[in-house]
Amino acid sequence: SSDGGQLCYLPAGTNALTVAAALHVVIEHGNAVSSDVALVNSGVWQMGHARGDVYQRKMVESLLKLASHADCPRLFWRESFAQHFPSVDGIWSPQINITATGCTGRPSAQPPILREVAVKLGAHPRVTVLPSWHSTQHLAAAHYGAGDCSHFCTWSGALQATLDAFAWGFEALGD
Repeated sequence: SSDGGQLCYLPAGTNALTVAAALHVVIEHGNAVSSDVALVNSGVWQMGHARGDVYQRKMVESLLKLASHADCPRLFWRESFAQHFPSVDGIWSPQINITATGCTGRPSAQPPILREVAVKLGAHPRVTVLPSWHSTQHLAAAHYGAGDCSHFCTWSGALQATLDAFAWGFEALGD
């Protein structure tokens, strides 16, 4: 941008430690400093099973350690977007055929692990939690495609919800 700001996308893969590790590399190379901001999250596919809960806890541990680094940017944690599958809690399970069932119109319940992640990360003074689950909880009709309830990928409303939450996060900081 004209004021020297940069937008950097770091695809971190599926290893819980790689999100923090990728950001750590950027910091160590001098490409990020404490006055910068970083928007981070984990995939929605990490919900609803024990292995995903372990992943989320490792992610939290890594990010909290990184957040204490002197040059770590201000972290904004974007909660996963809500799912709306035809299950008791709305979360996908292997028993659900995505293309055959599609999304339901009812809001889904936030998995306990996501609340745990938000509380732990939100307790750190350099991490702001963006309530993306809540902002997409009632938007079942806005998913991409008729049968894919996990992705808002091309829907501008999810982007708007994220930007609104990001603006709320900055406003809450008083910056």
